[in-house]
Amino acid sequence: MSDEGEAETPNTPPKKKVKTRNCQFNKDWLENPNYNKWLANNKDVNMARCTMCKITFNVKYDGVKAVKSHSGTARHLNLEKASKMCDVMTKFFAPKDSKESHLVTMAEISKTFHCVKHGLSYLSTDCGK
Repeated sequence: MSDEGEAETPNTPPKKKVKTRNCQFNKDWLENPNYNKWLANNKDVNMARCTMCKITFNVKYDGVKAVKSHSGTARHLNLEKASKMCDVMTKFFAPKDSKESHLVTMAEISKTFHCVKHGLSYLSTDCGK
């Protein structure tokens, strides 16, 4: 017998290397109308960020499937529904630092000055001139 160690080991086939396909964030996903409102890239190329849910998720193994999967989660769907309802409110108010916002501010200041100067209560001026 030449080697006792060789005789005792069973004949096992060599392990095959499992090839995994690693994906990276694709900037073309940002052009998709289903994703462009909430999807953003992350510093790590294997991660994506949802601006609506404020989380990052891994796209290394699933790629765009991970993005689709995240868009179907209950939390994301609820936040998406809520954001559609909030769009109505954001259209109602004038954008900050816009001309309309400054005009509204000036009107409020002048009304307050008028009330203070003449000693009027705020309730007495609530007729809405």
